[in-house]
Amino acid sequence: QLRASNAAGGIAMVSGTSGLALTSTGKIALTSSLNNASTDSILLSATTGTNSNILLSNAAGTGSGASGAAIQLTATAGGVTLRSDSSASDAVYVDARDGGLDMDVGSGGFSCRTENGSSAASGALEMISGTGGSDSASGAITIQSGTGGAHSSTAGGASGAITVSTGTGGVGASSAAAGVSGALTLSTGNAGALTGGTGADAGDIAITAGDCSGHADNTGGTLTLTAGGGGAAGSGGAIALVAGGGTDATKRGAISLTSTANKADAVYLTTNGGTSEKMRLLAQQGTGTSTDATTDASVQLTSTAGGVGLRSGSAAATALGFYAPSGGLTANVGGSITNTATGKFTVSAANNSADAISLTASAG
Repeated sequence: QLRASNAAGGIAMVSGTSGLALTSTGKIALTSSLNNASTDSILLSATTGTNSNILLSNAAGTGSGASGAAIQLTATAGGVTLRSDSSASDAVYVDARDGGLDMDVGSGGFSCRTENGSSAASGALEMISGTGGSDSASGAITIQSGTGGAHSSTAGGASGAITVSTGTGGVGASSAAAGVSGALTLSTGNAGALTGGTGADAGDIAITAGDCSGHADNTGGTLTLTAGGGGAAGSGGAIALVAGGGTDATKRGAISLTSTANKADAVYLTTNGGTSEKMRLLAQQGTGTSTDATTDASVQLTSTAGGVGLRSGSAAATALGFYAPSGGLTANVGGSITNTATGKFTVSAANNSADAISLTASAG
């Protein structure tokens, strides 16, 4: 037994190059009753050189979990800090290569952020699942907010929101340029390379707003795509939907917009920028034409049960134009063509032939 009976006394143990070993078949306890914020109550320190290290090792224990782990760092009333002053990319390294990593936090939440030096770029924050084994899939990454709490007499708690955003660019000093805001990329991996076997599909991306179809008067979640505005002399951001390509054009991806709403403006495409705006539907390579109810035309406006209306609010003579400079214009109707406007109904032809304008009834 080693004891310093004087309150101001201490015990110093110094060993040579062979080291110091504390071995016991029972419990080894290091306990301090010091209560001083400016002094470490228990200090384990290695100060000899750059190759020195401190190792806490349990070679036999197999316990895991919140209360039974083989090695535990526990503060029953205060916090626990893991800090490294190293600038290495693995300055703090957590390795559970054959198991999982479980982090449980309470109402204080979980905050993970990177910092920067006085002139250095802020460090990157990455979440990467490992590469799969010889016949195994790579690990999945799931980011999910919790379920709102239930209540027996009042409204249930809301589920937490998830926000994914990039930071604002820095302010430029004097005449220097401002910093560019960060880009946000959502992408899935490509299919694996072929080495003689069969191919595989590429990963999908699904963005789905919440559903409340089982409720009486509530509204489902809205999915909004908004591009950023431009400066006084700059252009606003664009929204581009581009289907996937491929060597076989007949098997390339298509773009489909579908609404199941039973109301006016179920699908609504509108521009609202100014008097020079235009809306265009363009088929660049299609050569199909249609003279009846078939679907061969390269651009089609079709209503399977109702009508198709073409309306212009312009008072110009060319307010509504049909142009086929190299071909003809055919109207195939089961009823009649009627002019209900108060203005004139004019048919003109620039063709210099005897039947430049021909009206024919061929039914009988």
